[in-house]
Amino acid sequence: MEDLEKITTILTGEFDNKEQFNSLSEAEKATFPYAVHKNHIVNKKINNLPKDFNGIYLHEESYYTLKGKEKFKSDLFLFTYDNTGKVTLNAITVPKEATNCKYLDLKSLNYNDLSISVKFVPLKYVEHNGIFSGESKSMFTKSTEFILKQNISTERLIIKESLVKLSYFFI
Repeated sequence: MEDLEKITTILTGEFDNKEQFNSLSEAEKATFPYAVHKNHIVNKKINNLPKDFNGIYLHEESYYTLKGKEKFKSDLFLFTYDNTGKVTLNAITVPKEATNCKYLDLKSLNYNDLSISVKFVPLKYVEHNGIFSGESKSMFTKSTEFILKQNISTERLIIKESLVKLSYFFI
């Protein structure tokens, strides 16, 4: 579990994009959100984990401020090894009552009520010189693609999320 623990340790904590946000022009700030993320490992809050379970669940609270308005959302992710030994990130679908729940309000979840999201294509990490990188492209709707790129290390955390609206032209 060495790489699995390295990655989840790097991603656990509180992060923001303050430095990046402050470097933007006022015009850029109008369309680019200031973001704060609070990430916690939550395996201890999940009941009925199988005895041989070797994954790590990470709860992410995200606060986005754009044009003076703050939005909140939370996600649950599962980090495991795939059959080739690569660390894999999956998005987890949670029961309705746990949707957009803050970590401190999250009392417990039942393992049997959790499922891997069918919309999110798993991100597989590749390690090179201490940097774990991965990319995932998912079709959230027929015309909306979600692209997640990560480069993470103990020195730097670079996460880029893009929603791309696709247009189709028929000739």
